[in-house]
Amino acid sequence: MGCSFNFIELNAQKRNAAIVEANSIIEQECYEHGHGGYTGTFAEAQGCEVAKHPPLNNREAAEEWLSGHAQKWGPALLVVTTDGNYYMGANCSS
Repeated sequence: MGCSFNFIELNAQKRNAAIVEANSIIEQECYEHGHGGYTGTFAEAQGCEVAKHPPLNNREAAEEWLSGHAQKWGPALLVVTTDGNYYMGANCSS
């Protein structure tokens, strides 16, 4: 089985709000795709965690970093950029 990289910009501008929003996205994906597995969506993420990484320069840097560090069967990772935007990425089993 493979995996699909999922990446999204969050609306939240604060750390705790980003965590709440990310968990809400994961829950919505679980609702929409069920719990059968291998959906290739955020439903496969095992929760979320904020990466211990300094703010990244921009959206492209966030996407590149997340795609290289997210682990299949792991949590969705959240990063912040220097402009205060939060991004979520996960390698989701498909």
